[in-house]
Amino acid sequence: MNKLDLKKVIPDFDQFTGFISKFRDVVDTGKLAEFYCCKLFKLKLVKPHNSAIDAISPSGKRIEIKHRANTGKTPGGMKIDLEKIDYVLYVLLDDNLLPKRIYKIKSQDIDYTTGKRVSFGRAFKENRVKLVFQN
Repeated sequence: MNKLDLKKVIPDFDQFTGFISKFRDVVDTGKLAEFYCCKLFKLKLVKPHNSAIDAISPSGKRIEIKHRANTGKTPGGMKIDLEKIDYVLYVLLDDNLLPKRIYKIKSQDIDYTTGKRVSFGRAFKENRVKLVFQN
């Protein structure tokens, strides 16, 4: 894992963190997770927004970005079309809505539960996840 530094990739980092802290109740944590991944890994968001793919890597890999946050709200079920992506970046946000850890999980290591809902449990259990960022 390369040492990545949010303070280097986000201009006015202290002002940014103050803003998300002050307005945490209205911050879209999904968009925030996408923002962090794009800044840290030089990803390009898919425009217009595509429900199957969130971003493209510099090498052309198709990426879905998912997250968990301790906001007190129950997140919606994670739906992913695994056939349309190469991997997932799974972002764990801390209490300040900053990324605590980001994992990279290949699509073939993710299981479907019901419909297109997914579980990352097997991937974690079998050590098939790669830690790509830790704060």
